[in-house]
Amino acid sequence: MQQVMRILAACAPAVEVGKVPQGILRVIPIIGGRFEGEKLRGTVLNVGAEHLASKRKRTCLCKIFAENGRRCCHSN
Repeated sequence: MQQVMRILAACAPAVEVGKVPQGILRVIPIIGGRFEGEKLRGTVLNVGAEHLASKRKRTCLCKIFAENGRRCCHSN
């Protein structure tokens, strides 16, 4: 896997949705930012949010998929 860009996102405070099988679901609104890489750069728009399921505070499960369905990143 090759890194193609770095994203610096500005986020609003998290909103706790409630319990799910993976832990506590929180939604974090993305309110702007920027991204840049060797061949691309641009602005992050304020039209999305990150959905995180976590078992404990300060930890989260994060999966990122490409448009073709292949997993790009997985952290926990």
